[in-house]
Amino acid sequence: MSLPMVVAMLFQTGFSVIDMIFVGMSGAILTIAGQNYGADKLDRAQKTIRNSMLILGLFMLSVAGESLLFAEPIVSIFTQDAEVVALSIGSLYIRAPFWLSWG
Repeated sequence: MSLPMVVAMLFQTGFSVIDMIFVGMSGAILTIAGQNYGADKLDRAQKTIRNSMLILGLFMLSVAGESLLFAEPIVSIFTQDAEVVALSIGSLYIRAPFWLSWG
């Protein structure tokens, strides 16, 4: 398989699941905080964001831990190509610790 194809598959495999989870949760948090802000309930908006950061941080900690523990089975769901699997696992080991900052 050519290098550009491997890189494209690696990028898609690594980002698809995590982005879906994180973007969905962030969108929900933003909606709730925005409604409170629009209703001029700033204390509730701050409380929503503070609590959401804690919950999302703990969630991303568990996602990062599970991704590190079960990297090969997770990646193998998306592709069976040995080169892409190996590179995706390496990519997960590098990126997973940074997911904690997303919370």
